[in-house]
Amino acid sequence: MRASLIIGLLTSASTGLAAAIKSCPGHFTTPGYHQKIMNDYLAIWAGNLSLVNSTFAPHLTLQGDRFPTGAHGSVQLAPLVNSPEAFSGFVRQTRANFGEYGFRVQRWAGDGANVVFRWTLEGKVGKAFKAVPTNLKEGDAISYNGTEFLTLDACTGLIVEVSSAQDLITFMYNLGDDINLTPLSTDGQ
Repeated sequence: MRASLIIGLLTSASTGLAAAIKSCPGHFTTPGYHQKIMNDYLAIWAGNLSLVNSTFAPHLTLQGDRFPTGAHGSVQLAPLVNSPEAFSGFVRQTRANFGEYGFRVQRWAGDGANVVFRWTLEGKVGKAFKAVPTNLKEGDAISYNGTEFLTLDACTGLIVEVSSAQDLITFMYNLGDDINLTPLSTDGQ
């Protein structure tokens, strides 16, 4: 009796979940929609911040690399970016370092609620460049690569998670700041 009750509850729960998933429109999983959401994401990075609320879900997760700040230093930016508004601020802060800033997509793919693309940042050092110390001068070109993995809400089509893997060692090297990879001493010496 107890086993049949548990099986009945599990069956009801999975039937309800399946009904909820089936009620979501399927047009968010098409190649056309995948390309649209990728282009909107890139347009935000190009400075069109009016798209943040129509591109990101209200609660957003950003997974990203630690950003090197100099010898033995780094900062984790991802936990601070948890909403469309926070993402907008992150973009504004990043773009402020560059005179020119844009992405070229090398290749992309989409499947279901996932979109992935490999990009190359093509920018020029700006007057107020403060991201990290650099030997480069204002107007000098800077480039590096990365990969974004976007997870979409299956019902709304909005981005709920951004996983960003950037070639930050190459970025730092291209800025003239070769990272010191000597491990920190843990014994106080």
